[in-house]
Order: sequence, then C-alpha cells, then structure tokens
Amino acid sequence: MGVAAPTTLNPATAPSIPTTTLASGTGALTITTGLQYYRHSPTFDVYRPTGISGPLPALVMVHGGGWRGSDGNQLVPFAEKAALEQHWAVFSVNYRLDDTDPVAWADELHDVQAAIRAIVANADTWNIDPRGVLLLGDSAGANLVALVASVGTVNPVKGASVGGAQDLKVQIRAAAEWSPPTDLHQLVPDNGTAPAACSGDLACDFAWNSPSIVDYMGCTPNACPLAYANASPITWVSKNVAPSYVAGATNELVPVAQIQGYADKLTAAGVPTEFVLVDSTQHATQLGPWLWPSTLAFFGTYLPKPATPPKGAPWWRYPVIGVISGGGSVAFLGLIKRRRTTKSKTR
Repeated sequence: MGVAAPTTLNPATAPSIPTTTLASGTGALTITTGLQYYRHSPTFDVYRPTGISGPLPALVMVHGGGWRGSDGNQLVPFAEKAALEQHWAVFSVNYRLDDTDPVAWADELHDVQAAIRAIVANADTWNIDPRGVLLLGDSAGANLVALVASVGTVNPVKGASVGGAQDLKVQIRAAAEWSPPTDLHQLVPDNGTAPAACSGDLACDFAWNSPSIVDYMGCTPNACPLAYANASPITWVSKNVAPSYVAGATNELVPVAQIQGYADKLTAAGVPTEFVLVDSTQHATQLGPWLWPSTLAFFGTYLPKPATPPKGAPWWRYPVIGVISGGGSVAFLGLIKRRRTTKSKTR
C-alpha cells in the first residue's frame, strides 16, 4: 500500500449550507433534545425524519471545540440535512469538557463510546438499524471519532468505562473526520516555542501555543508520553480501523502534514480511506459546505444493506387444499393423525 492521494477541492465550488434547513413549524423532522445516556451524563439530541419507515441508518455526530468548549449545536445544519435529505436518524452527542472536568482524558472518549452503545442498545426506540453506525466528527470531535473508529465502543483505553451496555461492541460502518488532530504530542508547545508540527504556520501557532492540550491531558508529553500516544489516533492505526474519510484544508489550524500522515498510515494499513483537502485556510465545520457532498458519498458506500426477511418454507410442506378451503389447520391435523395411524399399523 502507498500513500493516500488527496482530492483537492476548489473553494469556489462550495454549495450553500444555510444556518438551518428547517422552515418554521415544519413537520418533516422530529427533534428530541437533552437526552442523557447514563446517570448525570451529558446529553445528546436526535433528529429523525417523520413518515419514513425503518429501520433507519444511524449517524452519530461529535462536535469540536478544543475538548474544552462548544456543543452539538454547531452541527445542527448537517444533522438536519442528513435526516431530511438522506432519511437517516442523526444523534448529536455532547460529552464532558475540560473546562468542567479537571482532567478530561479519557472521560471524553468514554462518553462518546457510552453514547453510541446507549443509542444502539435502544435501537427499537429510535427505529434504527442496530447493525452499526456511521460517525462524523470535526476538530476535537474528529479526534474522538477517529479513536472510536480504531478502538471500538468497548475498550476504555484508560480507566473504567461509563454508562451501560459496556460489553456492546457496536460496528462502526464508516467514520468521517474533518480537521482531526491525530498526534497530540506534536501540537504541544516546547519550552515556550510554537509546536514543531506547525512549521511556522501562524494560524497553527496561534491555535496551539496555549495550554489547551496539556489541560485536556492533565500532564505534559514528557510527564505522560503513553497517555499522549493513547489519545492520538495515529497510534491506533491497524487494518481493523473502520473505513475512514479524512479531510482538512491546505493551510489550517491542524497542520496538513498531520492530517496527511494519518491518511497515509491508514492507507498503508489497508484501511479503505478517502483523503480530501480544501484549498483554504478554514477549519472543521467551516469546511462543511465543501466536504458534505463527498462525505455523504463515502458514507453511502458503507450503509448496511436492508435486512431481508427469512425465506418461507417450500410450498410443498403445507397442506395446500386445507389452506385454500380455509380449513388449513384442520386438514393439517388430519394429515398428521392419519400418518401416525398408518405408522402404528405397520409396527
């Protein structure tokens, strides 16, 4: 396997993604908000198309915000579009943030895993296909999505899992990561200087020349190198990673070399990978208008096939005359009785 050849998108080709796709009072979508997935947990919101028979494919979205801020509302336009236009059930997951959780790693990963398990464990409630989910994350959320695509929904990586159904291994059918930080050690400033991975990129220097990652991890890379490795998706790459759509911009907050290196490693491991770059300085959901169409196309390749009902027994096993006459059960019981009598006489 070689490197991942990127598809580079021209920013002039972006379709319009409005702030919201819903007209006031529309009945085309059912939105349920503020649902906890374990006791005292953060919440998730659900977007489901109305009047669509299921089970529906499930898309789980994980927001960015540097592991310390924002919430699922930043993904509302994409959640609504996926529910309305693709007829998917969409779950936008919030998780503990390090502004309220003193040492967030690996609580945020545990939350995302717990939310996915809770969603699939209640597949009947949401009318979704339990045979796996699609994942989409941006920025810090893309980091968490990439980790789940690698380690699954059972491995807590560090400490103990939270939530219920802790043995439920949910299949990740495909994962899309917009602007994923994939190697956290390389984004930490070194003795007051800008992170080496930024290579002089001023936007990257500004974004990462702060204690955000150290606050998230609760330690410096020198103090806990294993923790940094475990929090970095590039560490976990193997042939078992879910098919991955990896995207970013040519000059953005996450160094393009880091995104490229992750896509290359996935490709070398034999993971089905699509690598997309936008010729832009924008980041994460700002890139959504360009990335959305190809993200949907990638997901479409890995949607579960509709479940087919089991084939019925061959027609000749049934007493046809009895069924036609409306006395099938009587005819069938008579057939059994006569057969048993015949067997008794021959003994």
